[in-house]
Amino acid sequence: MKRTGLLITASAAASIVFGSLFGIPAALAASATAPAAPSGLVASAGDTTVALSWVAPADGGSPILGYNVYEATSPGGENYSVPANGSILVTGTTAVVRGLTNAKTFYFTVAAVNGVGTSSASNEAWAIPGDTVPGAPTSPAATAGDASATVTWIPPVYQGGSAVTGYKVTAVDATQSSRGGQTCTWTTGPLSCVVSGLLRITEIPHCRSPNFPRQLSGVEGSGGA
Repeated sequence: MKRTGLLITASAAASIVFGSLFGIPAALAASATAPAAPSGLVASAGDTTVALSWVAPADGGSPILGYNVYEATSPGGENYSVPANGSILVTGTTAVVRGLTNAKTFYFTVAAVNGVGTSSASNEAWAIPGDTVPGAPTSPAATAGDASATVTWIPPVYQGGSAVTGYKVTAVDATQSSRGGQTCTWTTGPLSCVVSGLLRITEIPHCRSPNFPRQLSGVEGSGGA
């Protein structure tokens, strides 16, 4: 009597078990590989944050489960044993790294993970958190002079990741735009500057109140990267 049977080797058994765990057909499980490397990694700075985006790679025949993000403070210095996202994989192709130090350069790579393993790293991208425009100055105040006004203000709380290097004050007349537009600039010293070329009260037809309150100033700050 002839007997037939199925011999399952250890490696074949492992492939079948692997396939059942990750939803991969047994016939494909043995040929699946780790994903290809993600590509097109881009880093965009924010206040103590960096936003990352990338392009999903080929999955190697096994669905991508998520991504690990790696962070460094020098080029090529990523520690691939300690992902910035901890033990929870990033789903999707975007991530935001938080709690970073403003005005300091950070470098990033991303790797894809599937049921077989982890891909090689993506291209490296870098960004400087806080490397943005300053916030708006607050509490502008003006003291009238002879066809002029001395303007003071409070610097912005958020300075864009680097020290503010200048301010521009612009006079605005809400009643007639052609009477505004006078400016002064600040680069050093106490936070004030003098806007000149304003109309005197006697030069404004039918005016019964001081002129400058209607030529209230707007103050803009500029910073260095």
